[in-house]
Amino acid sequence: AEFLCGRSRGSHAGYIEQHEEQEREGAPGSRRKACTHGGKGGLLALGVEGAARLAGDASTRRYFRGRRGSESVIVMDCGGPLPGGGPEAFPFGRWLLEYRALGIRVPDLLALYAPRGLVLLEDLGDELLLWRLERAGGQACRPHYLRAVEWGLRLAGDGTRRLRPGAA
Repeated sequence: AEFLCGRSRGSHAGYIEQHEEQEREGAPGSRRKACTHGGKGGLLALGVEGAARLAGDASTRRYFRGRRGSESVIVMDCGGPLPGGGPEAFPFGRWLLEYRALGIRVPDLLALYAPRGLVLLEDLGDELLLWRLERAGGQACRPHYLRAVEWGLRLAGDGTRRLRPGAA
């Protein structure tokens, strides 16, 4: 197995027990495991300590929340090396830039470690819109719904024109 630290199983016996515990917590069949001790090829290269795995999305990416100095950050593990050339060189980075250009709030990309496929992102927290709406109740929900609809329209209209300039 290969770990986020960039080390193989045999290269650091002192951490094997920690890795085995993390493997039990990892996704079934995953070949890349969380590694909270760092390592020059992974999390340490990004300056992240104490990473804990988060729930993922419907992609092959995995997410971890950790600390970088005094700030909370998100590490996105893309599952393999990324092409060089900055955020515009891989799909997630391109979409992040497109959404930002449309005025949609997305996390800042703080660092990129392409050889390991790691992306360091601003931590926007873990509050879901649903939770905010449930707490707000009734009329207080209206501005949130209107903003969500506005973003949907912006993506459908301006986003389509940006991605396909000849489209109406």
